[in-house]
Amino acid sequence: MRVGAQILALAALAAPVAAPASARAQSPTAAGPGCRAPQAAVAHHSAGAVVTDPPSVPPVPCGMKTGFAGGESAVAVTNTGAVFYSPAVQSFAGLATQYFLGGNSGFARTTNLGRSWSFVDPVSTNYQAPTSLAGQPGYPAWDQIDDKFFIDRDTGRLFWADPDLPSEVVLWSDDDGLTWGYSLLAVGFGGEWTQVTTAPPRTSKTSGYPRVVYACGEYDSIGRNGDLCQKSLDGGGSWTAAGQGLFGAPGTSHPQCAGQDEHPNFSPWAAPDSHGRLHELLFCAGKAFLIRSDDEGATWPVVAQIPFDVPAAGPNGTGAAELRTDSADNMYLAWANPGNPNPNGGYQPGVVDLAVSHDLGASWGPAQEVLAPGVEGIRTHFGFDVGSPGHVAFSYLGHTKAHAGFDGYITETFDALAARPLFWSAAVNPASEPPLDSGGKGSSNGLGLDYVSAAIGPDGTPWASFWDACGEDLPAAAACPSDRKTPATTTFGFTDYAGRLTAPMPVPEALAGPRPRRGACIDRRRFTFHLHHPHGERITRARVTINGRLARAVRGRDLSRLTLRRLPRGRFRVRIVTYTNRGTRAVSTRIYRGCTKTPPRHSFTLGRPRGRRPRRLHS
Repeated sequence: MRVGAQILALAALAAPVAAPASARAQSPTAAGPGCRAPQAAVAHHSAGAVVTDPPSVPPVPCGMKTGFAGGESAVAVTNTGAVFYSPAVQSFAGLATQYFLGGNSGFARTTNLGRSWSFVDPVSTNYQAPTSLAGQPGYPAWDQIDDKFFIDRDTGRLFWADPDLPSEVVLWSDDDGLTWGYSLLAVGFGGEWTQVTTAPPRTSKTSGYPRVVYACGEYDSIGRNGDLCQKSLDGGGSWTAAGQGLFGAPGTSHPQCAGQDEHPNFSPWAAPDSHGRLHELLFCAGKAFLIRSDDEGATWPVVAQIPFDVPAAGPNGTGAAELRTDSADNMYLAWANPGNPNPNGGYQPGVVDLAVSHDLGASWGPAQEVLAPGVEGIRTHFGFDVGSPGHVAFSYLGHTKAHAGFDGYITETFDALAARPLFWSAAVNPASEPPLDSGGKGSSNGLGLDYVSAAIGPDGTPWASFWDACGEDLPAAAACPSDRKTPATTTFGFTDYAGRLTAPMPVPEALAGPRPRRGACIDRRRFTFHLHHPHGERITRARVTINGRLARAVRGRDLSRLTLRRLPRGRFRVRIVTYTNRGTRAVSTRIYRGCTKTPPRHSFTLGRPRGRRPRRLHS
């Protein structure tokens, strides 16, 4: 759909699905680059139960390549709306390679919804860093695996971590990537899946930055011998592991594990609460536990048992879950069942579940299956992010019977805190083209990519990062369109692919048709439509046609309702057109068959702003 800046006028027509304070519906959200209106998102409840009459015009999926080679991917959106994609591998002598230990890997950045992407060298020239083959400052071993972003919404600082030689690096930027800070973790190589987060201080005094910065990861990557959260008290400039407690290691002992080996979570992102406490997951004795640190990562006692069967199917018994919190201290647990798929192994069907706790893990609501209708399983680990309370987004490479391989999906809900959340799901890559992952010999020909990612921007837009097998030249990907390739470049491995969903549009109550009593058939003797106008406008004209014939036309200064009589039996088509005093035209069409009706089709022509032509919105 194409939405003009005047879309605000429609917001008053019905209660929006989006979060109350979301600026997303306040921005000029023309569908933009890579968007596919015919491929609109599907509304559904848990387990793919399709909602045929959703409360809003569906979001539109948008997908685009960044123009760079990639690998395991990560995406972040800063407080200004700039989108960062990691990794972005520049070509050298006409060759771009997914695993290239030469310092030519950086980030891709867009500030125009993905219409164009620029390369960001994530090392400031103020720092003494090894140079890349191109002679530019670069980190020597960004190998495009396990890269992780984190945006501190309170301060706007963007963090990034990469677990590799000579030690694990943490970078940060306060100006959308123009300049970067650079530091190495105290405990270096051996960590995997290192993830940064921040929380209010509890036992320490910070300097130059208001929050404690944590970097949590597995140590070591071979034996999977536990997780460690190192901390920084100066915004990431220096790190300490002194006094930090290892958790999920065979040598540690929680009485709840009855002496059996303990294992951390596959994704060790520490979920902070508003009091500065950190929450993680622990697996042992066939159970999953919630552990919490009240002392900035020094100790990790068990505070509750997770009441779900969360598989410990990761490497060496690690768990297959993601844990997040929001600003209101709601807790969100998401997991794959039967576990995170092995990207180098065979495909097996599965689901992704979401559960919510309103009391930081003391009790939980029921598990909700979030995958899109028709998706039978996923390729690798899913992406997961939480924005404002109740707003959750997932990304995953999903498989359906209708399309070979795996397509890039985004699923989001604005009411995860409700008893029965409404989900929106869509594939962001074209359904008429080959999928993003062919499902062949593992990801990138057996090199093993574990991660895609999701990030909700400050305006509420969910973004996702995937990889695209169609960008591969060595070996050549079959039956792929030329625009999925990188011009004048030979690519070994996959290329980057990004996606997003546009905002759902509120549907005017009048355009949704009359509402019969629950369980009752539609009364064909009398239909009353309540006409709701955009904010600051008045409806002055309304026309209704039935099967193409004019049934009613009314005029007035401020119309609020319209009544129809003697409607036909059987199948008939109703079209309602309203006009406001400022020229906004809204059209809705439905097909009625007995007591059932089809989903409405809407078209809006927005009123003419000063000096501009009117704009149209379709669904």
